[in-house]
Amino acid sequence: MSVISIRFNDEEEKVIKKFIESKGFSVSQYIKDLIFEKIEDEYDLEICKEYLKAKEEGKLVTIPFEEAAKEWDLE
Repeated sequence: MSVISIRFNDEEEKVIKKFIESKGFSVSQYIKDLIFEKIEDEYDLEICKEYLKAKEEGKLVTIPFEEAAKEWDLE
């Protein structure tokens, strides 16, 4: 496992530690979770942009829910 360092001044560190520990998390795990949430949000945003672009360009192919349910044996 690798280590990445983030530099905070003393006041920032104090506020961050107090807040995160009051939530019952470790600083390391909390920051790691935040980073991955941000990556996921960015990924989701790109997917939405691709969808909207395809829709705008008339390249989006959709089928009614009932047809999809039959196709995927969800009935």
